Amino acid sequence: MRIGKIAATIALACLLAACGHFPKRFPVGLGAELSSMGAPQTPFIRGRLVCAINVKAALAARGISVPQSNYAKAFLTWGRPSPCVAGAVAVYDRGGVRGHAALVSGVDPDGTIRVWNPSARAQAWREGRYHKRPIACRMP
Repeated sequence: MRIGKIAATIALACLLAACGHFPKRFPVGLGAELSSMGAPQTPFIRGRLVCAINVKAALAARGISVPQSNYAKAFLTWGRPSPCVAGAVAVYDRGGVRGHAALVSGVDPDGTIRVWNPSARAQAWREGRYHKRPIACRMP
């Protein structure tokens, strides 16, 4: 999928959400409410680079500005640094320019971070623990 098509897909998802065609409940920026919510209600965008694209779509649908790049590590310079709390974007390293982005759904008492993970393998949002520690968490 070319970047132009990806941008068009995100724009369409945001337009549909603004017109009321998708539920208004999205997992970002909801703080404590996030951990009590069910699965993210954003439509899952299939294809390549799905983690960053889906995180961007969830943010944009809530009216939050997003990085222009479709790479997960673009979130390292987006927003402001934050502890990993519900509603933050967690950024993970996969070596080089590769990375992974997910939405923090909560933190267990033992410090384990739970995330809503846009999974390329499952082609869907999954909540759980990611197998690595994030290199950064960011808030809008």
